[in-house]
Amino acid sequence: HDRIRIGYFSADFHNHATMHLMRGVFARHSCERFELSAWLFGADDGSDYRRGLARDVHAVHDVSRLGDRAVAQALRNADIDILVDLKGYTRDARPGVFSLKPAPLQLTWLGYPGTSGAGWFDAVIGDAMVTPDAAQPAFAEPIANLPHSYQCTDDKQPIAATGITRAS
Repeated sequence: HDRIRIGYFSADFHNHATMHLMRGVFARHSCERFELSAWLFGADDGSDYRRGLARDVHAVHDVSRLGDRAVAQALRNADIDILVDLKGYTRDARPGVFSLKPAPLQLTWLGYPGTSGAGWFDAVIGDAMVTPDAAQPAFAEPIANLPHSYQCTDDKQPIAATGITRAS
């Protein structure tokens, strides 16, 4: 491809902590180097987080009504180069999709900073504090530590106007 195709996979592309963190990542990817797609299977809460997703990625695929095999085939058909699981073993996770190896490089990141215990992830993304090198023997997949922190954030997110003060 002209650009590396990255698929992000989650049930949490709505007003959820994962999307609060990821929105800044999506907005900062180089459009010249990467083609991003969001593969979602969670509820549409109508929030700005959900609506903004379409603005920040090249394609949004709602696979909530598809079984694991159909999702895996859709990912193969989209010719995804890197598939990133943002759920891990948390509520509404779909590890069965990853067990079918729909992408040549499969990573797990953010939602569950631990091992999958499975052989279908090529790496878990972490950092020296959350996944130190000494923890590698407890992981089924290699640890790919980012240089500072595995946890991204969206520094453009507005701060709530609650009127709460330190004293109150």
